[in-house]
Amino acid sequence: MFNFSCFASNGVVENGKVVRSKAAAEYGSWFSDNATPAELASWAEARINTYQGWIDNCKFLKREMQKELIKGLDPSDLKALLADREKEEIKS
Repeated sequence: MFNFSCFASNGVVENGKVVRSKAAAEYGSWFSDNATPAELASWAEARINTYQGWIDNCKFLKREMQKELIKGLDPSDLKALLADREKEEIKS
């Protein structure tokens, strides 16, 4: 069995047992008390790949919806809004 001491600082493991609710809060899911380092590394890699795909999809969706939001704006109005925003950013 794997030594889960590396998880002690975040409370995911207590008394040698994985606390499911804390593991889920910390990692988005829980894992077995009997998980091996290889299984945990594989599990983490699969989660990273899945989440990265979702993040990429959300970024694309956000960009497309932003395009929809400005579709009806006159280009000169949009330029003025951007200029105002740049001025505000310079002040900050």
